[in-house]
Amino acid sequence: MKHLFFLPVVIMLIFMGSCESGHNRQAEGSTAEGNGGKAYIEFASIRHDFGTVRHGEQLVYNFRYKNTGDGPLVIHSSSADCGCTVPEFDSKPLQPGEEGSIRVVFDTRGFRGRQVKTINLFTNAENALVTLALRAMIE
Repeated sequence: MKHLFFLPVVIMLIFMGSCESGHNRQAEGSTAEGNGGKAYIEFASIRHDFGTVRHGEQLVYNFRYKNTGDGPLVIHSSSADCGCTVPEFDSKPLQPGEEGSIRVVFDTRGFRGRQVKTINLFTNAENALVTLALRAMIE
C-alpha cells in the first residue's frame, strides 16, 4: 500500500523535471545571443506621418532597419493595433551589418480625422520589442 502513495509523487517529480527543461530550452532559443553575439535592431525612424490624405486610400510605408549588433537578428512576429494595418517582413535571420525593411499597409477606409496606428515587432534582439507608428489626417 505504501508504494501507491509514492507513485503520484514520482510522477509529479518527473513532470516537474520535464517542464523545467522545456522552459530552459524556450528561454535559450528566445535570447538575442546566437553564434556568440547579440543582435540589435536600429531603425532610421520609428514614426512616419503621411500628412493629409483622402478617405479610402491605401497608404504604404517601408520602415528601414539595420542589425547593428554582432549576432543574427530575427523578427519573430508582429502585431498591429487594428486589422486595417498590415505589416510584412522577412523572418529569415539578418546578419550583423545587414539592412532590411518592414512594409506596412494602412487601409484608411472607415476612418476620418487624425489617426495613429501602431505596430509592435517582437525580435530576438537586445531591444526585443520595438513599436512603430504611422500617422495620418484623413479627410
